[in-house]
Amino acid sequence: MLREEPGVLVVRVTCSACKQPLGVAIVGTNTRQQNLRPNCPPDWTKKDIDRFAKHPVINYDDVLLAHEFFSTLGPDWAKHLPKSKKSQKSA
Repeated sequence: MLREEPGVLVVRVTCSACKQPLGVAIVGTNTRQQNLRPNCPPDWTKKDIDRFAKHPVINYDDVLLAHEFFSTLGPDWAKHLPKSKKSQKSA
């Protein structure tokens, strides 16, 4: 765990199989409004809820598929990123 705040835990996520760091997750722990706002962090506004409500929840399989995808990119993964305007001008 990286940090704990009221209603929220910030944790580092690492693959248990290959030990690669996968990033950071923010986990909501406050359940007081859970019936009114299912699957929403307590600090989300109505605009946030409306914006994300139509998207499906990320599940375990989604995380595994993302890990498989990122692990195939290799150590030179940055070559897949679009070039910035600044680096295009200097080329």
